Amino acid sequence: MKDIKKKPVILYVDDEPENLTNFKFAFRKHYTVLLADSAKKGAEILAKEPVQVVLSDQRMPETTGVEFLESLASKYPHIIRIIITAYADIDAVIGAINRGKVYRYVKKPWDMEELKQTLDKALETYALQQENKRLVEELKEANENLEEKVRQRTRTIEEQKQALEEQSLMLQKYAKQQEQFLADTSHEIRTPMNAILGFTKLLLKGELTDKQKQYIQNIETSAENLLVIVNDILDLSQIEHGKLNIERIPFDLKDSIQKAFNTMTEKASQKAIDFQIHLDDKLPKVVMGDPVRLNQIIINLLGNALKFTEKGKVELIVKRCKSKEETPDLSAILLQIKDTGIGISKEKQDRIFDKFTQSDADIFRRFGGSGLGLAITKKLVNLLKGAISVDSEIGKGTTFSLMFQFEEVDKLRLLKRQSKAKEVSHEELRGLHVLVVDDNQLNKVMAVEMLKSLNLPMKIETAHNGSHAIELIGEKNYDIVLMDLRMPDISGMEATKFIRQELPEPFKSVPIIACTANASKSEEKKCLEMGMNDYLSKPFMPEQLFEKISTLIHRRVAA
Repeated sequence: MKDIKKKPVILYVDDEPENLTNFKFAFRKHYTVLLADSAKKGAEILAKEPVQVVLSDQRMPETTGVEFLESLASKYPHIIRIIITAYADIDAVIGAINRGKVYRYVKKPWDMEELKQTLDKALETYALQQENKRLVEELKEANENLEEKVRQRTRTIEEQKQALEEQSLMLQKYAKQQEQFLADTSHEIRTPMNAILGFTKLLLKGELTDKQKQYIQNIETSAENLLVIVNDILDLSQIEHGKLNIERIPFDLKDSIQKAFNTMTEKASQKAIDFQIHLDDKLPKVVMGDPVRLNQIIINLLGNALKFTEKGKVELIVKRCKSKEETPDLSAILLQIKDTGIGISKEKQDRIFDKFTQSDADIFRRFGGSGLGLAITKKLVNLLKGAISVDSEIGKGTTFSLMFQFEEVDKLRLLKRQSKAKEVSHEELRGLHVLVVDDNQLNKVMAVEMLKSLNLPMKIETAHNGSHAIELIGEKNYDIVLMDLRMPDISGMEATKFIRQELPEPFKSVPIIACTANASKSEEKKCLEMGMNDYLSKPFMPEQLFEKISTLIHRRVAA
C-alpha cells in the first residue's frame, strides 16, 4: 500500500496468466501494477484501490475488454481506460473510442517502450483531468463564495440605502420644520415690526417737536436694525436650502447702482461722513443679471462701511476692467467699497465671511449686529458667479473688491420691460374701493392709515378674518383687497382659493395683494399659485404699498 501511494497505479486485466506475469515484470519499476484475470476481479480491485489507468485485453471468456471498460465509464469516469487488442476487433474498439468510453488502444503483441509511452501519456492525461477537476471545484467554491459575498454586499448596500433614505427623510423633515420655524418666527417678529415701522413713518410725517422727532427717529433706527437681523437670518436660511432664486433680467447697471447708493445717503448724512460714488463712463448701459441681489450686496457693504466708520469717507467705485473672459458681449465690472473706518487685522480677514463672526468681541459690544451680513454677501456674490476680496489695515480703513461678468444687451429690451411695469399716477387712483383683511388690530389700523396717508379720496373697509372677507367680497365690488395670510379661522390663501373658485364674476376677479410677515420666495410662489395677484412683505412702507396698488390697477385698466 506504501508503493501504491508513491507510484501511479495501473490495473491490468487479462485471462492469460502469462500475459499478466510479463506485464508486471516489464513495468513494476515504473508503476504499482495490479493484476486481475477477469473483469469481475478487476471490478473488485477498483472498488478498493485508487487506480489511475486500467488496461484490459479485448478477448476474454466472460466479457470483451471493450464491454468491461465501457461498464466502468459511468462509475469511474476519472480513470483512463486502454484496450489491448488485435486488429480483428478494431471496429468495436474504434466505436468505443468514438463514444468516449475508451481512451485509446494498444495493438498485440505490445512493445514495452511503445506501451510505456502510452501509459505515461495516459497518466499525464489523468493528472491534467484531476487538476482541471480541482480547478473547477475551486472555481465553483470561489464562485459560491463570491455569490455569497455579492449577496452580503447587496444586503449591506440595501441596508445602507434604506438608512440613507430614512436619514434623507429625517433631514427633509428637519428642513421643513426649520423652514416652518423660521416662517413662524419671522411672522411673529415682522407682525409687530410692521406696526412699529408703519406708525413711525406716519408719525414722522406729522408735526413734531425736535425732541419728539429725535425720539421717533431713534425708534425707527432700532426697528430697522432689528429688521436687518431678521432679514439676514431668513436670507441665510434660503441660500443654504437652495431656495433663493436668482433672476436674469435686463437692467440699467448705472441707474441700479446709483439707486442702491442713494438709499444710504441719509445714513451717511446722519453720521456726517463724506459719502461718494464714482461711476466709470465706460460702464455698459444695459446688462443681464439680478439687480435686486446686486443692490443687496452693495447696500450690505455700504451699510457695513458706514457702520464702522466714525469719521472720514466712504466711497463706492465702479469701473469697467479687462478680463481674460471678456468678449464683445461680456463685460468685466469691478466694484470697490472703500472706507476710512476701524479696519480689520490681517489674521482675522480670512474669517470675516464666516457665519456669526465679528472681527473682534469689542466690536460686537460697540456696534452690535448678527455677524451674518458678510457671510450672506459672500454667498450672494457666489450665486451671481462673482468674486469678493478684502484688503484692510487696523485704524486705516477697509476696501472690499467685487468682480462680476455681465452680459451686455440692447437698450430696447429694457425699455420693453419697463413699459410693462408702468405705474399709474396718484390721480388715477382716486375713488378706489379698498378692503383691508387682517386679524391683528394694530396692523389693520396701520394699513388703513397708510392708505389715508396717500392723500387720495378712497373708500376703505376692513375685515377681521377670512370668513368676514369672503362675505364682504361676495357682496361688494372692491378694486383692491389687502389680504393677510395668517388668520385664525380661514387663512388668506384659503380665502383667496374660495374667492377664485366659488364666487361669481366680477367678485371672483378682484385683485388681491398678499400681506404677510413671511418674506420667503416659497411663500410668495404659493400665494401666486393660489390666485393672488401680488405679494407684499411686512413691514412695508407707504411707497411700496402705493407701487403695488398702482401696478395692479394699471394692469386691470389695460386689460
